[in-house]
Amino acid sequence: MSRFRRPVRLRLTGRRALNRAEQLLGDGHAAEAAALMVKTYLRHEHPRTAAPHEDLVDAVGWYVQAVGADPAAVPDPLAWARWAYTAAQQLHADGPDLDVLQVGADTLTHALLRAGQSEEGIAARRESIQVAVSRGDTAGAQRRHLYLASELHLIGRCAEAADEGIAALEPISGADWAATTDDISAVVGNFMGLESCHRHDTAATLAARLGRHPASLAAIADVVFEPDIQKLLNTLAPAFRTHTAQHHADESCDQPDCPLALDGAVGARLYGAMLSSHDPDTAPPDVALIRLATRFVMFPDADQQTAADAAAWASYTHRASLALPTAGVDDITAATVVALTVTDRHRNHQAGIDTCRAALAALTGHAGISDLVAVRLRLAQRLHRAGCCTDALAEAAAALTAYDTVRTDRDITAVTYFLIVAAMFDGCHRHQEARGLGGSFDGPYFNDQHDVVDHWLDTFEESRLSMFEHTRTFHPDQVCAEQTCAKNLATAADVPHQRALRHIMKLYEEHRVADAAQAVRRHLAALDPETSPASRPLAEIAVCHLVNAVERAQGERDESVLPWGRYARRAADALDPDRGTGWADLGTLFAGAATGHGAHTEAIATAHEVWQHYHSRGDTLAALGARLDLATALHTAGHCDNARQHATEAWTATRYHLDPTDPEQRLTGLLAGMNLVHLLGDCHHHDEAFAVLKQSIESYDSGAEPGVEQRERRWQQECRRFIWRSHRHRAAFHRDDPCHGERDHDDIAPESAATLVPTHLDIAALPGVVPS
Repeated sequence: MSRFRRPVRLRLTGRRALNRAEQLLGDGHAAEAAALMVKTYLRHEHPRTAAPHEDLVDAVGWYVQAVGADPAAVPDPLAWARWAYTAAQQLHADGPDLDVLQVGADTLTHALLRAGQSEEGIAARRESIQVAVSRGDTAGAQRRHLYLASELHLIGRCAEAADEGIAALEPISGADWAATTDDISAVVGNFMGLESCHRHDTAATLAARLGRHPASLAAIADVVFEPDIQKLLNTLAPAFRTHTAQHHADESCDQPDCPLALDGAVGARLYGAMLSSHDPDTAPPDVALIRLATRFVMFPDADQQTAADAAAWASYTHRASLALPTAGVDDITAATVVALTVTDRHRNHQAGIDTCRAALAALTGHAGISDLVAVRLRLAQRLHRAGCCTDALAEAAAALTAYDTVRTDRDITAVTYFLIVAAMFDGCHRHQEARGLGGSFDGPYFNDQHDVVDHWLDTFEESRLSMFEHTRTFHPDQVCAEQTCAKNLATAADVPHQRALRHIMKLYEEHRVADAAQAVRRHLAALDPETSPASRPLAEIAVCHLVNAVERAQGERDESVLPWGRYARRAADALDPDRGTGWADLGTLFAGAATGHGAHTEAIATAHEVWQHYHSRGDTLAALGARLDLATALHTAGHCDNARQHATEAWTATRYHLDPTDPEQRLTGLLAGMNLVHLLGDCHHHDEAFAVLKQSIESYDSGAEPGVEQRERRWQQECRRFIWRSHRHRAAFHRDDPCHGERDHDDIAPESAATLVPTHLDIAALPGVVPS
């Protein structure tokens, strides 16, 4: 909205308010900007009566942008946008003013599209493009062309969207292209739009064109590491998969490995296509190409998702970085780490060895001891993985000795290096030498430094797994007097599962739940739950799959969940023959997953088994909880009378056994009562349900004991789950039941009932129960 303006005709405070609104929006304070425009301008006018004025048109533009054209905003953005458009037309007619015309057209476009008036909004967008052309704003016209392509794509006019997107990118040439992050975002959106319409060749051609010209390559390389670009990729990917399902469900794709069948990696496909016009073996060193290639190879599944050779491009980034005259120690080290990430991913040990040696040659004479030792240790690790044990251990010992000259007894890195090198010696059965490595360090100094200790534990675990793999691969038959060696070899077969489990748990710790669930699915997809031997880490990964199905993906159906749940239970029987607490918890989890996937007979049988397990061990409270779970499984399957009997008896016994002085047990009693309330109410036993509700609430006192907030959150969460379950049950089994109870509530819309009915795959109906 910054443009040449005619002389200010309103008071100075108004002009300042416009400038302030622009500043606030730029700083991310949209709400404050909107409030300022309302206070200074809009509250004094009405869109039906306001006279045309340039500053007021600008104020409307900033306001509509600040509220995101939200139709629910007050005052109404669309009404004001229509006024701004009409006012701009009148001002332009009085005296040519293309700038105010641009503001009016852009503002109306934004408001119309946000209000769902797509056809009129697209017409306004086309007009805004023409105004930009008339103003000589080539970059602005191109940007609006890209927006138009995305908007056409959104409403399913895919052919037009493709034509508009390609036409918008025609002006890109080797001359210059001062691209902004918004421009790149629009390009990314159009690329993904083409992909989602199965126009993969066109998408690849478009991206290759961008990567071919130096100006566009440099512009893209400047933003590939920007968080906003990665966030955009993660946000758009599911939206475009939805578009494919809605508009191209019946279309077949000529590409055998259609990217739409794969999950994620749109960034890898985009950047890989941009690199396709270059040859990694012959391309000269170029900073922009290095940045783009580095971002490409950092995608873990770059090889599976693209035709570009990730290994070749990793080699290029390293070779080219070392050849740049401006490359410093940090640049060479970073390029080495990236290249080694790819060689390790491909398990190409020789390429990793060559990369380390090239880095050592480049750093020698320029880097300090610490940097050289780090590269030498990386070289030793790759030699060790390749089975070059003598050379590997010699390099590792020499690196450790060199580091002794600069380390102190409080050096965190020294301990890390010791753990790595000691595991390498142990992996070759050279245990006595391993114990003689390293010097002393100040242990008490690190006692309270939990982050440091966690880092060491992580390093130790990774080194331990590497040791198992090495011994099993290169020294399986070597006689060793060390007692732990035989045990290590016995567990070495689990190493791939242990590595996968560590990676998955780290993702969960970082709250990357979707990535963790994807990692679980990817690991299990390569295995057969029917034939896989009992393995504790594999069973834990299978449990993660169950947890995701029960707690995070309700309503979704993944046919692999139950087979892997059965595997986890089989492994638990083998690994925990005494059936401890973990065995029963797994049974409860599996029963929930089976219920959610329509395997009701199996869910009921499992829930009954867990109940009997607790009952036989005399664990009264746990047995009562398991009996309530059994009642839930019966209820979901339509066995209403049986469910009511179990839930009522469990509720009665729970009230007798709970300790009223324990707030956690009081909450357990309340939740058990609310469970029964919903079971009764769902089947129209409203008087009984009301009586239980009254007793439950009267006997519960949240109290002031510690943890009251957590208990309240749990209470709210469970109530939401009960309500969700009730909707499904009533829609499935009691939709047409007559009910004359005064406390009945009919809250199931007929049009939504069908979507709530669970799929019953294997119900053996009890007398008087006819599942829908």
